[in-house]
Amino acid sequence: MIIAPLALLCAPLVIAASPPTPAPSARLPAQLRTAIARAGLVEGQLSLVAIFSDETVPFATLRAHDALLPASTHKLLVTSCALEHLGPTKVFTTTFRAAGRPDAAGRLGGDLAVEGGGDTLLRGEELWAAVRELKALGLQEVRGDVLIDDGLFARPGRPNSWPRRRVSDPFDATPGSAALAWNSIEIIVRPGAAAGAPATVATFPLTAGAHIISELTTSERTQIRRETLPADESGEPRGVRLTGTIALQGSPWRSFIHLANPAEALLAALRELFSREGIAVRGHWRVAPAAPYNTLLLRHASRPLWQQVTAINKYSSNMGAELLARHLARGPGDRRGISAREGVRSLEACLAAWGLAEPGLRIADAAGLSRANRMSAATLIGILRRADRDPSWGIEFAASLPRAGEDGSLRHRLSTFRGRLRAKTGSLQGVSSLAGYGLTKAGRRFAFALLLNRSVPDGGPVSAGIVDRLISALFESAEDAAHSDSIPHEITERKSVRKGGRSRTGNGSSDHR
Repeated sequence: MIIAPLALLCAPLVIAASPPTPAPSARLPAQLRTAIARAGLVEGQLSLVAIFSDETVPFATLRAHDALLPASTHKLLVTSCALEHLGPTKVFTTTFRAAGRPDAAGRLGGDLAVEGGGDTLLRGEELWAAVRELKALGLQEVRGDVLIDDGLFARPGRPNSWPRRRVSDPFDATPGSAALAWNSIEIIVRPGAAAGAPATVATFPLTAGAHIISELTTSERTQIRRETLPADESGEPRGVRLTGTIALQGSPWRSFIHLANPAEALLAALRELFSREGIAVRGHWRVAPAAPYNTLLLRHASRPLWQQVTAINKYSSNMGAELLARHLARGPGDRRGISAREGVRSLEACLAAWGLAEPGLRIADAAGLSRANRMSAATLIGILRRADRDPSWGIEFAASLPRAGEDGSLRHRLSTFRGRLRAKTGSLQGVSSLAGYGLTKAGRRFAFALLLNRSVPDGGPVSAGIVDRLISALFESAEDAAHSDSIPHEITERKSVRKGGRSRTGNGSSDHR
């Protein structure tokens, strides 16, 4: 029977119980040595391991245990730990509670409390459906206040290790237990009726919660600049300013931004939806701890965890990763006020239990946005191979990774290997990484992890193209190794790369995927 390559990429295999322990020296096939030399990499900038799933000795290694900046490949840790410890079908609930039920006329005598459950994918359309369901259950009027209770996780939710400089991109959204999906919204810009006319700016799926200043006009070409407005007293950006032009005959311009305080944004969205559905509120709209109301009016269950993990890995959601770590820290109880640091400790414990906590490892956040993180290719390979050994969650884990040339953060990369490569990307200033699974043309499966840290003083910034060329060489090496009974000869690491100073990664950061 012929098995499709994509199925092989997702299928867990029975392999050695312990993670691979590469030799201290490098084991580099000729193709990789050539690609590394052409990239002009200096010693200590690259950590690499590649191993066939049915073997215990890697066919390619280079400084496998060096702890480098992983960027978003770091998310493989939180998503794998969450799948193993919480289970692929785990859901998180957003609840609507009150002191009683609406009377025959639809009047709710007191407050309506909305308790955030840490749903990483609560979309605007799902919130709208919940409001419509409340109305179908008889709610016509709230005599008291509408409260958003975001106390499940501690505030502020943004990890202290994240860069201080704030930007409006969704990757910089503040995590919160009560929030719309990734606390983000899409801006859609359309041209006006004639040249010189103001452009039309809309948001999707809701209008509430987004502060946008538009100075856009209609012209012959689209040249739009997006500027993050200064932060308010809480440190959250106030919104964005759009300047420039949009083409009269052009397509709509679309871009995502994150909202400010996640609970306040959710409150604004609810207020808009209540107005649309004609549900009156006589009291105030506020974010505050809710009383322990006994009457459950509605429970909205999130999408199952495997779907949340898929979204986090394919689109590299920092907010989603942070929320998962805090769910891990909750344990079986219903404890509230979980902090970012507690989430980090849960990841440290998970990795230690798996026997993958190597010297030099440092976990500063769950998302990989912090420049204080350190992880080796060997640790990432250990995570990938653990997923291989556990069919209860390994298939969902492999399926969550971006597919080369098809979707997620690999949609426009490595299309030569479409159907044969699934991997998590990582990118920060001076950092590019990739870790996942590959297939040879004959269908032999391998796991790989590649971390590249390179700073400007050592020869220029890192581009994804450098990593892609190394991955192409890795696939060539895998083809040769798969057809050979011999393991590539060992060479010393000093011969494999050009000597140079110790790598420095700089202090800036950029959007990472």
